[in-house]
Amino acid sequence: MATVLVCGATGTTGSEVLRQLQAQGVGVRTLTRSERSATRLRDAGVEAVVGDLQEPSTLPACLKGIDAVYVASPAALELPAHEGNLARAAAEAGVKHLVKLSVLGAGADAPITFGRLHFHAEEQIRQSGVGWTMLRANGFMQNTLAWAPQIATGSVYGPIMDARWSIVDIRDIAAVASAVLQDPDHHGGAVYSLTGPEAGSPREQIAILSEVLGRELIAQEVSIDQAKASMIDGGLSDWYAERLGELLSLFAEGVAEAISPDVQRVTGRPPRTYRQFASDHVERFGD
Repeated sequence: MATVLVCGATGTTGSEVLRQLQAQGVGVRTLTRSERSATRLRDAGVEAVVGDLQEPSTLPACLKGIDAVYVASPAALELPAHEGNLARAAAEAGVKHLVKLSVLGAGADAPITFGRLHFHAEEQIRQSGVGWTMLRANGFMQNTLAWAPQIATGSVYGPIMDARWSIVDIRDIAAVASAVLQDPDHHGGAVYSLTGPEAGSPREQIAILSEVLGRELIAQEVSIDQAKASMIDGGLSDWYAERLGELLSLFAEGVAEAISPDVQRVTGRPPRTYRQFASDHVERFGD
């Protein structure tokens, strides 16, 4: 049976990919930069190794005996170089396949920095010699869990309340990743666009939450600049907040409403709706 290396196993999608692979009996090793994170994973019964995508010399030992790799890296200017290091090390180690989490709309001329960075990372992987599949995902439903602290007040504040985009549940992203990692021959060279089954606005999603939670919730719009300032106050870097501002401005133009059939094409079932997501996360939203 294949052994998969999950890079980013403590992150949003990586942790869910790890969970689903384990549930399916797939051998999994995790790669983390810190010994502290590796210890927590080992304490949970997960094989964990320490390595750094910035330091290529740390990667060969981590990749020994690995058949496939899942990588989801934080967006940063160094993203293409980091994932390129991993891809080249994987190719040299004889890894058969690498699955990269990318973003919807990735391209050399993408209108936002995230799209250009991920495209250049994709190119690094393509040129490495390792087999590959790209998962280009829209925004995550799980990001709306950030509204949880506001639920008790009855008002939820956020930007672009009436812009609609086809956000996707990370459980569906992970299901696609798991399927690809276990059958790379069938998915090699594919670029999958991962969306939810519908385009919805934050205002519409808050209305769904109101129904699911059984309490009145009012959507209160703030400007993108106010949202960026709040992100920085919450600890995000100025650079990352600016990039998220780019993304919000793009969503406001209505360019992320498209629905892709790729989740169902790969997994055999439709992606979850936002109502399903909200119902599954009632406790986390504070009910």
